[in-house]
Amino acid sequence: MIFVDPLWPHYLKSQDYSELSSQNVCVSKVPNAESGKDDFAISWGEAAIKIRCATLETGFFWDALHLDTIGLYEKASFNFPLGREKVEEYEAPRSFQDIQNLGLLKSKFRQSIEQVAWDGVVVISQHPGDRSVLRAGSTGDYHAFLEHVCSYYKSKAFIKIHPVVMGNASELQIVRDIAQKHGSEVGHVGLDILKTAESVFVYNSTFVVDAILAEKQVYQYAPGYFWQSGVVQYTSRKMPSEARETPHAYTQKFLDFLIWKYCFNKMSPMADLAQIIKVFADSKELFPLPPELSYAASLLRP
Repeated sequence: MIFVDPLWPHYLKSQDYSELSSQNVCVSKVPNAESGKDDFAISWGEAAIKIRCATLETGFFWDALHLDTIGLYEKASFNFPLGREKVEEYEAPRSFQDIQNLGLLKSKFRQSIEQVAWDGVVVISQHPGDRSVLRAGSTGDYHAFLEHVCSYYKSKAFIKIHPVVMGNASELQIVRDIAQKHGSEVGHVGLDILKTAESVFVYNSTFVVDAILAEKQVYQYAPGYFWQSGVVQYTSRKMPSEARETPHAYTQKFLDFLIWKYCFNKMSPMADLAQIIKVFADSKELFPLPPELSYAASLLRP
């Protein structure tokens, strides 16, 4: 039997996930007591089960999901040596850049229309209570990160406010106070700010994708997605003493890999979702997602 976490259909209400029952798939948080060694589960977030499983999460694009055979955040499979090897050797049917040029890719969160040119360091903020933040520390630790970066870069730093916190007055005040204290700038602006930036600093944000797409040096402060992937410079909660440039060719391969072998469209037809689930249940590969069922393939369909 294949078990699918009920949070998947809960968050994606526009599809009828009851159809999965005809595909030997059971929507259930906890596999039943009779689960055998051949059973498989898909968990939303980290799995707390003892049978074979993969973990599911949203990102790194507006309408994308990803399944990982190892784990999420700092345990994402592309953070391990074998994962990096798979990225390095992958040849995409069509490049990320080509698909981006068609205007088919959108960032995970809606962006402000306000555009600012900035030639210093852009600090991409996050939701302080996000699971990725709490995986690496605490809300206080995240605020300490903003304090640390702004105290180091001072007037060269611009905190790009996360779109999700625009309605959170207390969080906005905390961030603005940190910026004001150190003479840094702060604002809810669009991603175009990355185009002229010298470099980008993140706590462990998935906005890393947007930053490396803009071909910027990215410094990552805390463990999370990307920290050992080869596309960021992990600083281990310190300020960088020097920049270690990521090879452009590898970064492009990483972006290709995300859309062809890691992510799929959350609004894929139910038959495709059932097939993806079965492929992961049956495969022993690190990245079993078939390219024809990938996020990139869904964008390119007529």
